[in-house]
Amino acid sequence: MTRPSSNAAEIRKIRHYVRRAEAEVNKLGITPRFPRRFPFDCVGLATLSKAFALSKACLELLESRLPDEAYGLCRSVVECATNLRYLTADPDLQDQRTHDFVKFAMADKSFWMHYALQQFAGRKEEQEILEYRKQQGIVAETKSARRHWSGVSGFVWFVTTMDHPLDAPGATPNFKKAAYAADYYQTGSFVHCSVSAVDNYFAEEWASRLSAP
Repeated sequence: MTRPSSNAAEIRKIRHYVRRAEAEVNKLGITPRFPRRFPFDCVGLATLSKAFALSKACLELLESRLPDEAYGLCRSVVECATNLRYLTADPDLQDQRTHDFVKFAMADKSFWMHYALQQFAGRKEEQEILEYRKQQGIVAETKSARRHWSGVSGFVWFVTTMDHPLDAPGATPNFKKAAYAADYYQTGSFVHCSVSAVDNYFAEEWASRLSAP
């Protein structure tokens, strides 16, 4: 798949934008406060840093002439933005929502504890795993990890369409629904490698005929 020559200029524009945005954040000199008392400081800054890293990775893929793969990866940037939108939507709920985000790490530990005990049952490693479970207070189960960390069903749709203090004046309900379609639904098809994601890799009919004996 060839890349039009005009794409190089567009990639430079995006790279410049990301570089400038990151520089502006760095100029703020943000220093997270004590995490147990101000958890959002660490979670918010870490999520923002992750978004910049993902953006740079997308640009590298574009430079390598892998636009579909960059498009799929940019869905993770949308995930970061959605998490931050939810965490910052209501100052009175910010700490509680951040705690919910952090506590999901325990659900992840519970998930892997279940499979670790299953795989090492009756073996010498089992006792070490049991001691670690007791020390960390982990309950071996998988259901919690299958739920979203926020406890909200349809999280991305809910967060995209809800009101936020930083919403632009033109952010009407229809605009938000269209944003969900373009930013999350469509990029999701490239994450899950459905038809649109593999479309550029289908062999053209004329090419198949040329290669036939």
